[in-house]
Parts: sequence; structure tokens; C-alpha cells
Amino acid sequence: MTIYFADGTNIATAPTGGKVLSKPVLGALTSTVSTQGSNSWTDLAGMSVTISPASSSSRIHLVCHLAITGDTDTNSDTTYARLRLLRGSTQIDDGDASSNWWLSRHSLQRTDTYTFCVIDHPNTTSSTTYKVQRYNPSNNRSLIIGYTKLPNNGGELWATEYDN
Repeated sequence: MTIYFADGTNIATAPTGGKVLSKPVLGALTSTVSTQGSNSWTDLAGMSVTISPASSSSRIHLVCHLAITGDTDTNSDTTYARLRLLRGSTQIDDGDASSNWWLSRHSLQRTDTYTFCVIDHPNTTSSTTYKVQRYNPSNNRSLIIGYTKLPNNGGELWATEYDN
């Protein structure tokens, strides 16, 4: 039996673009990070993945998911941080040097989860490493990235390769 798609093609004649070429690869937060700030970008331990694309035309879908807890002493204070996603040493998310992905917490010890996605075209078949970094200014209140009661300490980076 042949199954036809809405455009008249079938499984044998349909274009090949968009097929998943690899199982998702997981990078997991190895431990929670408690910080008063660093004034520099810092790798999140374990939040990296390495893949070797099957084709230089492949697209890599990256999903970062993190639990964040801000510790502020009043509701008027704000705890915040910035995240970014790198391929090697090149930033690939659509934030810029002054904004990136902002995280904010306005209450005592409340944990929220944040997720952002990026589609990358590395244009290579060589081994490629993606990683997540954080920036938490030193004049900020304390911030906890991750949560020990969640799987993978509340932090995951997933990478899946797709045919273009």
C-alpha cells in the first residue's frame, strides 16, 4: 500500500530535507552553580555536546533548558544572569554582547525553568562542540543555576542533526 502526502508525493518520491539524521545528543549539568557573580563568561559544567555532522549542509537544532533560582532579600531586588550558546568559541544565539538571554528572578528562592532554542548551520562534517555559558555580574545577588531535585540537576543541552 502506498501512502500519499497532500502535495501528491509519496514516501518514495518525497523530498529528503528535514529528516532527522542523528539521535539527539544530551549534555547535562554536572552540578548546580551557586554564584554571587563573575564579571566574565563562564562555561556551565556538563552543558556541552559534541557531534560530527553527516553532511556540511546539515542543520543542528539545539535546545537549552535550565532551572534558575534567584536569592533576593526583598521583592524589589532583582537577581539576573545572561546565557549564551557557542559553537566552539563562536556565539551562535541571536543575542548580542549586551543582551543575550536574560534571566530574572524577583522573589525569594523561587525556581523557574528557562528554555531557548537555536538552529545552527555549522557547514562542516568535522567534530563540532556546542556549549552554554553564563554571565552573572559580581554586583548582583546570589544566583543558583540548576536544581538538584530535577533530572540532570535541572540543566540540559540537546543537539539533533537534521538534513537540510
